[in-house]
Amino acid sequence: MVNSTTFDRTKYCIIVRITHKIRTFKEKNGIYLYEFLYSKDNQRIIDENQTIDEPYYGFSKKTSTEIMSRIVNYKGKITDEIAKLISENMGISYSELVWGANRKGMEYFDTLFYNEFWINVFTDALLSPEYKCKIISIFKDFIPFSKFIIKNNVLYITDKKILEELFSTEEFEKIISDTTNRFLILADMSTQSENTNIWEQYMKYFLFEDNTLKNLSKTIQKFFDYCFENYFQFVLDEYGNQYGLEAYRLLDDCVAMTLAEYNMLHYPAKLLEARINQEDQEWTLKKELVIATLNYVDMLASYQKKIEDITLNVEWGFE
Repeated sequence: MVNSTTFDRTKYCIIVRITHKIRTFKEKNGIYLYEFLYSKDNQRIIDENQTIDEPYYGFSKKTSTEIMSRIVNYKGKITDEIAKLISENMGISYSELVWGANRKGMEYFDTLFYNEFWINVFTDALLSPEYKCKIISIFKDFIPFSKFIIKNNVLYITDKKILEELFSTEEFEKIISDTTNRFLILADMSTQSENTNIWEQYMKYFLFEDNTLKNLSKTIQKFFDYCFENYFQFVLDEYGNQYGLEAYRLLDDCVAMTLAEYNMLHYPAKLLEARINQEDQEWTLKKELVIATLNYVDMLASYQKKIEDITLNVEWGFE
């Protein structure tokens, strides 16, 4: 059972996107906040009963203004009911407002959101005990990612706060962005035989959904599970980089084991940060071997990047 906080970053990313879209629409069209919550149903009820109420959410301009004021200032909760009203008054569908999904395809801003969406999904999943191993299993052939995971002992850290601190570094943010973009290209390549891609699956999954905000974490989890079970887990079998996989095995079998052994014997000292007594020949040599291995892996990573800059770009026509 997924924890309600499992996909916190992704949920925030989605709310920020919705809010930004509302604010942009308001600035462009110069409408009042309460106009976002005009309700045709409330107008009909007023007409039928000939009351003096106002045709907005809660039959009140004041209430609607207060709700929208909190929303555009990132302080209010956006329910599915409110999102439907907002989308109707913006002249777009619920799925386009919330997910950027529509039959015409995504606009530039929505494309940026799509990439950011996956970066946040994968980061959230790495923070989750339920999904951490799954993410490592599909990313491990990308050397910069596997080096970061092994070097920082991510697999065995159970304290979420420590992981959050580790994942808030510029180093990780660059790595997870590169890893995500690379993986999505490989995932799309792996689905070519089925005449689809992950983008299309995202669009189809959310295009007709209109009740996704009620339990947003569960919504995200279900979509991730769907993609993993049907597509993601098979990517490495066909398109995994063999040098990358060998680098991961080298890091996992040798470097990780040596770092863990030293930490166990000299806790809380870490081998790569420790000053080894020169008389301790065993650990002097083991540290040198770890550093040499990391340098070797860096060289492999450099070649991996150069080759994939050619092969992936040619494959997808990115100049």
